[in-house]
Amino acid sequence: MYMIKFSALLVTLFLTHLISAQTTPEIEWQKCLGGSGFEDVFSSAQTADGGIIIAGATDSNNGQVTGFQGGASDFWVVKLDAAGNLQWQRTLGGSATDNIGEVQQTSDGGYIVAGSTSSNDGDVTGNNGNFDCWAVKLDAQGATEWQRTYGGSSNDGCWAVVVTLDGGYVLAGYTNSTDGDVTSNNGAADLWAVKIDP
Repeated sequence: MYMIKFSALLVTLFLTHLISAQTTPEIEWQKCLGGSGFEDVFSSAQTADGGIIIAGATDSNNGQVTGFQGGASDFWVVKLDAAGNLQWQRTLGGSATDNIGEVQQTSDGGYIVAGSTSSNDGDVTGNNGNFDCWAVKLDAQGATEWQRTYGGSSNDGCWAVVVTLDGGYVLAGYTNSTDGDVTSNNGAADLWAVKIDP
């Protein structure tokens, strides 16, 4: 009786060890990227080539970060290959605060980036006042193809972007405005969805 219980205990311990050994993930690679300032990540996605696209914020202008425009933060978009090697990086923004929300790969192999900006210089044109929703289309190498601000005279921002089946985009975020690109507001900050064409 005791021998059967002891054998059952050994089998249970062996199976537990075997299962835990198979389910413990191992680190394949790790990278630290940034400069002497502050960096943070808000969105990441696997790309069609097996790499990773990362959307973050930075206030550095050294290390792996180049092109910082100033202000509290810039958008920082980083492309890694499948082994975690840095392929390219881009800072996007102006002299005020630029807060990134999300990045998605587009059907042409480029990227759409959405967030908010209070800048109206540097990479940013057309700010309607205070913070605006800001969308930037990058090509596969990170070069800017177009950028556009959306909003009104109050604070607006986009924290998510969806690539739609027709090749356009839906920007989702918030608005406090009742003018400019915003046609109505129910009071204070509303959820705001904006559909734009390619």
